[in-house]
Amino acid sequence: MSKSYRKIFFMSTLEYFADFLLCPIYVCFIMHYNTDPVLHMIGMVLLGVLFWTFLEYATHRWFSHGWLHEQHDDHHVHPKDLVGNTPWMTFALTGIFWGLFWVLFDTNSASSLTSGLLIGYLIYGSIHVKLHHVDPQTFSRPMAALYRHHAGHHRGGRYNFGVTTTIWDRLLGTYAASGTRERQG
Repeated sequence: MSKSYRKIFFMSTLEYFADFLLCPIYVCFIMHYNTDPVLHMIGMVLLGVLFWTFLEYATHRWFSHGWLHEQHDDHHVHPKDLVGNTPWMTFALTGIFWGLFWVLFDTNSASSLTSGLLIGYLIYGSIHVKLHHVDPQTFSRPMAALYRHHAGHHRGGRYNFGVTTTIWDRLLGTYAASGTRERQG
């Protein structure tokens, strides 16, 4: 990895963790005027979280290990470095997804679905930070399973693309069982 890339994508601690403060603010802002019935709103938010899990998988598999593989490979070499999505990019993508959902559905659905995406992103961020920066000996059983899944990905990068869930890896044939050597091919 070139030093110029690392200068561009390596973030300060404040930048790296800013989304943990900003995303809840975005959610409060875009949900403030939502007039859907509460159960419908909750259902749409949960649908947004589910959509996030697929978006996370797809982005990691086809974007990070495709177009941006050289940059993403640096994460595999230096997994504790603070390299990630900049706050301005999160803000821009929030607007883009809200606009897309607004065109496809309506204002309330756009707000709920986008909020679900942001909540899913925060869950992903929390898990990913923990996987790389916390002692795995302290993990609960579900977190330890995600750790083994993610560690399997870091052993070769051709399987186990999901971070928050193994569902998409299982459905799309990229699952390699925890604790086993990454499959060949």
